[in-house]
Amino acid sequence: MNRPQLVTYKDLTLDVSQIKCLKVLPVSGEKTFVLSIEFKTRYEGYIKSPVTDQYEKLEFNDSTNLEFRSQEAARERLEEWEGIWRDYLSQYAGSSYLQ
Repeated sequence: MNRPQLVTYKDLTLDVSQIKCLKVLPVSGEKTFVLSIEFKTRYEGYIKSPVTDQYEKLEFNDSTNLEFRSQEAARERLEEWEGIWRDYLSQYAGSSYLQ
């Protein structure tokens, strides 16, 4: 069960109950890095496909990206958000998510 919890940290507000993963990625062709925060899959409903004439489930994966000038700065922010996420998981989701 997800218990919504909004957290604001350094000008970014997230519902930590919806975080799926956090990772640092290089930006192709540039000397910058992004902290990518991916959220759990959300199903928004069904649409009728014009090709198959069947209803198909729509699936959306949202993410937020923060750009940094160095990999070290991106990793530092990653570790900070991981700590916030771990605190949430230990409080509301149980220890099985922390392994």
